[in-house]
Amino acid sequence: MRAKVVDPRIYFAPRPPQLPFALSIDGQGRTTALLDGGGRNRSVIVCGYLGCDAKPFNPLLASLPRIVRMPGLMGDGGSWIGTFLRSVVEESNRRRQGGEAMLERMSEMMFVEVLRRYVEGMPENQTGWLAGMRDPSIGRALALIHEKPGEAWTVERLGEVAALSRSVLHERFVHFIGQSPIEYLTQWRMQLAAVSLRDTDAKVIEVALEVGYESEAAFSRAFKRAVGESPESAHALGYPVRRIRFLAVIVGGALCGLAGAYLSTVYTPLWVEGMVAGRGWIALALTTFATWRPARVLLGAYLFGGVTMLQFHLQGRGVELPSQLLSALPYLATIVVLVLISRSPAWIRANMPAALGKPFVPGA
Repeated sequence: MRAKVVDPRIYFAPRPPQLPFALSIDGQGRTTALLDGGGRNRSVIVCGYLGCDAKPFNPLLASLPRIVRMPGLMGDGGSWIGTFLRSVVEESNRRRQGGEAMLERMSEMMFVEVLRRYVEGMPENQTGWLAGMRDPSIGRALALIHEKPGEAWTVERLGEVAALSRSVLHERFVHFIGQSPIEYLTQWRMQLAAVSLRDTDAKVIEVALEVGYESEAAFSRAFKRAVGESPESAHALGYPVRRIRFLAVIVGGALCGLAGAYLSTVYTPLWVEGMVAGRGWIALALTTFATWRPARVLLGAYLFGGVTMLQFHLQGRGVELPSQLLSALPYLATIVVLVLISRSPAWIRANMPAALGKPFVPGA
């Protein structure tokens, strides 16, 4: 409900300290229902909150729509939600000892019931994590991964339990979940590891063994790959995300400045109009086509430099080729090779950093 005119007498006042919150509106001639008693109409809005870890991996949250609407639950004789909601309101109003614990459990039970009804109402051709849980074979494989994440699972072992061949399990898993079983297993392990490292005093090697890694080095590599895509998770683990980002910008800018100084004082060595000659675009192309992998970017840069030297040697040997073609040769060679390496635009987008260009504010 929204008031037509902003009025300081319209205020939100929680019934301390528990939910639900009551919206009280005090104004002459208003026909809006008063939620805190009185008025011509009476409505009760029950609000709740369930918190969860969204990063680095939460398949349930990712598979839910922004809004789940379940009409008719209050009047449905086959559902206990209506009776439960009345009990929730009564428990919140009475504020008895142990009320907070009761409300937490009741909220969780209502969430599970709404979730079950949502899954039951999904169409047969629905994909996603919830649809995969509904599928008997994929649901069994997912349950095993969640129940025993530290096991040395392979697609073959999961296929045996799910009564599917290796290829069929892989195909159906990708169809529903959008990734292979082993990729999903790795992400789920990283989620559990992130929670353990954040909320407990366990050592890294202890967490590594718990989630199925035999060495701290192997776990650290996998964890950095996963958490590197999530500034929120890195911040939760104590990494100074904003400081690292600022440092990366400063170092990148300094390297660009050194390159420009080298170009104008050593390579040329004088100031010439258009002396950069599109090398900045080549740098951007290198980064994009190399999918932000430093080794690939370095390889592309060496390729560009090598072909640049080759054109000078060809000109010195008197090779009869147009000078424009020789000048363009480094650019053409670099772009062709990198495009061949990364032929699929979808693959490039899938491998780009997930947090690229996204601002990060701690606690936001």
